[in-house]
Amino acid sequence: NNYDYVSPNDDDHEQNIILASLPPIELPSKIRARIPSPCRTKLAIFLEEEKEGVNQDSSGKKGSQQVVEIWSKDGHALLHRIHLPSNLHGKVCIDSSWFGSPSWNQDGTAIVYSAEARATPTSSFFSKVDND
Repeated sequence: NNYDYVSPNDDDHEQNIILASLPPIELPSKIRARIPSPCRTKLAIFLEEEKEGVNQDSSGKKGSQQVVEIWSKDGHALLHRIHLPSNLHGKVCIDSSWFGSPSWNQDGTAIVYSAEARATPTSSFFSKVDND
């Protein structure tokens, strides 16, 4: 399970007392990462959602789609919802101890991420090849 811990800032002492007493919030499993901007005015949420209307593949898994949502006003206003095309790259790298995690630029106007390479299509050695 993933949890979100509220961390108070140093600007408002009374607000910090209220925030410090809040318990951690369990995040839905579709949320892979929450990345606040350096100025704390925006929040990037990386999601992995099931594709609607897509049947299960041969392994029994439903298709999934990666989405990035950009929120403002302390997470109360959705600014952008970006569907990351699966033909562009694989899964977004979230684990900062492995390769890297998404990061905002200093003014909070752009976000960068790294992703796995796109899987190349393969075929069986024994499949027929049409040599016309």
